[in-house]
Amino acid sequence: MQTLDSMSRLLQTPLKGLVFLYIQGHCQYKVLMILIRRTSAQRELIKIKYSSLTGKPLIESTVCEFFGHQKYLALCLLHTGPDADAFILRRSTRCFSRDYTILVHLCVSRSSEQISLVKESYFKMYKQQLSKRIRLSTFGKYKQMLTYLIEKPRSVAPGDPALAAKQAKLFYSQFGISVFTYLDRYSGKYEFTLLSICRYALDPLKYYAGYLKRSILNGRFRDVICIIATRCEIDLASIFAKYRLLFNSSPKKEINEMFQHKFPTIVFALNRLMGEN
Repeated sequence: MQTLDSMSRLLQTPLKGLVFLYIQGHCQYKVLMILIRRTSAQRELIKIKYSSLTGKPLIESTVCEFFGHQKYLALCLLHTGPDADAFILRRSTRCFSRDYTILVHLCVSRSSEQISLVKESYFKMYKQQLSKRIRLSTFGKYKQMLTYLIEKPRSVAPGDPALAAKQAKLFYSQFGISVFTYLDRYSGKYEFTLLSICRYALDPLKYYAGYLKRSILNGRFRDVICIIATRCEIDLASIFAKYRLLFNSSPKKEINEMFQHKFPTIVFALNRLMGEN
């Protein structure tokens, strides 16, 4: 078993890989292999050791010397807890970002308590209020919906099945279709957010499995990375079990088939995070 000192020293050398551009990809691979073999708690200790050895934060080194999806995965792993969500939200609200599906996913799937911690982390990391960032990067009803999800506390009281059934019947009698079918007809971000809220409220595990399935089918690799990196130590096994039950297929196999040829190093790393699921 490697000590924290030895792991930190292993990280120190490859993160200087830009000096030798022809082996840069190999250096990134070495760093990822160290990160994926450690728990989030161990990665936190490595960050402390790395900083004490080099005088530079490990995250800062990764930002400077990693690129593309490898950089995204490495930073998702190096940020832990609410810091990870804050980092992902920052990336998802950049100008011209196509990661609106990730932005909606995080806003919908986090509890009020989790959102509060993410807001604290976001301000600590970026010296800006998360709600302000979202208002600046979105518009219209979509902006109003996301701002509401970020700013308003959510009820933790149990739902009323009878009331929900009554409202569902009322909606069906008026439109002749279910609310899911109705919202699914539209391609707007506002409708997508409403649909995500309904799906998550009905069955969180089914929501996660469906979100993963759609991300794979649509080639949204960052979404796949986000799910695996943020859930691998929480409930990824349960999500995968629900996935197999719903779709009669292996999510791990489908991820490999869709992305292995284009991103072999990252898919290999994701396979390690997915484990035997």
